[in-house]
Amino acid sequence: MASSTLKITEQPRVEWYWKSDPTPWLRREKEEWTKYSDIESEIIEEAFNETTQLIELDNYLIDLSDPGRPMQISKFDQ
Repeated sequence: MASSTLKITEQPRVEWYWKSDPTPWLRREKEEWTKYSDIESEIIEEAFNETTQLIELDNYLIDLSDPGRPMQISKFDQ
């Protein structure tokens, strides 16, 4: 009887964060960052890798048009 072994290697999980300072446009000594949920990070990473420019997450839009500086925009600010 032959047997085979399946080796599963997990890819490193990418984590995306958003700057959550009360006043993120001001320079402060201590920046505050909050991690997106695992599913949101997966959605953002997939869009980033596919060079999608704008994605929608619940109450936010994520602008990925500038890969060096993605931006989160509240739908309520529009």
